[in-house]
Amino acid sequence: MSLTLVVAVDFGTTKVDATVRIRESGVPLELNEVVALKLGHKNAAPQIVGFDNNNNFVWGDGVTDALTSNEMSPEDVIEVFKLSLYKAHATSEIAERVNNQLRRLNTTKEEVISLLIKAVVQKAGVQVEDLRGMWRSLDGTGIDEVPVELFLSVPDMWKAPANRYMTIAAKMAGVASVQLVTESLCAAAYFMQDMQKSKRTALRPGDGILVLDAGGGTTDITCYEMPKSAIAGAETKLQRTGISAGGLCGSHFINERFIKWVRAEADNNLGGFAMRVASLGYAGAPYAGFYRAANEAFDRIKPDFTPAAANSGTSIWVTIKGNPHSPSRTSPVWQVELPCTLMKSFFDTVIDDNFRLVAPLITTNIKRIIVPGGLGNSQYFRNELQARLQPAHPTLKISEGDALLLTGQQPVSAGALLRYNKLDLDAAPRVGCFGVVTDETFDATRHPDGIIKAGTLLPNKTGGRHRKTAKDKLNRDIVVRSRINDGGEEALMRWDPILRSDTGPFSRNSNKENVSGTWQTRYIDARDVKEKKALEFQLYWTDDTSIVPGSAIFEGNPMDGKLKPEVETWGPTIRVACPDLKGLGFDTEPVAKVPVYQIAYMVEVKERGPNCAVKVRMVLPTGRQPFDDLGKPIFEPGALPKDVEMLDILEEPMEENGFHPFTRN
Repeated sequence: MSLTLVVAVDFGTTKVDATVRIRESGVPLELNEVVALKLGHKNAAPQIVGFDNNNNFVWGDGVTDALTSNEMSPEDVIEVFKLSLYKAHATSEIAERVNNQLRRLNTTKEEVISLLIKAVVQKAGVQVEDLRGMWRSLDGTGIDEVPVELFLSVPDMWKAPANRYMTIAAKMAGVASVQLVTESLCAAAYFMQDMQKSKRTALRPGDGILVLDAGGGTTDITCYEMPKSAIAGAETKLQRTGISAGGLCGSHFINERFIKWVRAEADNNLGGFAMRVASLGYAGAPYAGFYRAANEAFDRIKPDFTPAAANSGTSIWVTIKGNPHSPSRTSPVWQVELPCTLMKSFFDTVIDDNFRLVAPLITTNIKRIIVPGGLGNSQYFRNELQARLQPAHPTLKISEGDALLLTGQQPVSAGALLRYNKLDLDAAPRVGCFGVVTDETFDATRHPDGIIKAGTLLPNKTGGRHRKTAKDKLNRDIVVRSRINDGGEEALMRWDPILRSDTGPFSRNSNKENVSGTWQTRYIDARDVKEKKALEFQLYWTDDTSIVPGSAIFEGNPMDGKLKPEVETWGPTIRVACPDLKGLGFDTEPVAKVPVYQIAYMVEVKERGPNCAVKVRMVLPTGRQPFDDLGKPIFEPGALPKDVEMLDILEEPMEENGFHPFTRN
């Protein structure tokens, strides 16, 4: 008998919740075995983290408790750090605050996420131990002996680099088996189970479901269609239709508008923002303590804002509490009078953004709207969105029976565990492209940035006046003399895409597990091999079709490492032990009087839905070489003959069963 502790975590922007069960091989799922974890004072815990006065990691309601007992400084709290993972938000004020806090606390996004995942998994083990009577299969088995399988939800709108952070963090937390699952799929599975259990009007084949996941940071919208087969609760094989829409227009962006307004109020009327913050006993930039107190105060009044209040002409008082443990505090609280008309404008901007995402996706076959996100708690949000949809869709009611409001439950994490048959993670078209960098033989047409045109104004290195170039010349930041090709010139660090095998600029039509790859050649100093220095691999990602093979992906001198905004790193640099090249039969050759090994290898990426893994395979000298006399590859990835001998020097595991936590027996 094989047991597994399966933990599904809904990793939200402002809240985190989780669901668990024990899986026993050969035993079908019993729905009452799916248990919601109590992560804090309630099942869901606030998505806040930090470090206490002893540098211990603190999270959720533990942060509030530590602040109350003066075991933690309010300046050591990190909020909404998930938003900093979004490329579209990477340079925003929110991301800047988060990144400043991470630097100040000498930590990283990966470490913070890893510590949080580890804490949730540990809490799961403790609570399962307390409830072990639910699972007879645990008799005689300690929970520490049971391996963990983790499902982490990610927004549909996330791109590969953000997903990579989650995978790396889970592995840092010591979880051997981790799969990413999209939030809309899990919420839809929960809805199907609810529909089967309840008296809700059944859906017919061809009827559509729209999942409107308006959470703390993002809104994700995905449409599904009922299949021709019979409905089977969470097992129903929903068919995803179209491309998801998403945006940074969740509940926290209402808070952001309040924060900007309250800062302006302090600057204009109260002697300045910094002075007002200091009077409350909080430290200066990055103002982490004050921002947390202000967000907490605003969150207390936000759910009760109603359509009636919006049009009342009155005001709401927001009470921002000072730091009770600060000796410099001169004001215990800051009472802020917020006119309801202004509060309405904070909401309406976010509601308008949501409407622009939703409206184009509602077709005649949409019969249900599922609202699993926290913004759905707001009656004002529901009413106003309904009013905007009403003219074009008069029969679709958000606040009545056509919608399932899941805001008081844990639909995403529970849906992951209810969905115990295979759910197609690859139903969505692929977007974007992975790649690596390579030095290429310089070609003025292929590498136009390698030429400084005549008449270009250049700075004078001695500090004098700028000067114009008299004629075209090589840009020596970009083009260097090759150490390998005698007398030749090379363009440094050019884009080498890891192309998929199907069609389209980024092979967008694929909906199957896909392995893609590219060949590379590397020269390794024999001294580095002897000293056992690690080999380093860095992968990149872009969804900008202007980035083509041979493109520069760095701004200016690539050695400065400043990426163009169209390109992202796909996780941190991967380091692997260099194999014993001499023992494998490689010979050295002199390059600039230095003995080096020349190796050829293939970098491959395997994709399934939001899950990706990388593999590096090196060509051994003992077999057939897959290159022509000019060093060009003869064979495409996936089409290598058997007499080409390869050695795996890096292989990241990927769960083979996809989103398949419970096999039907």
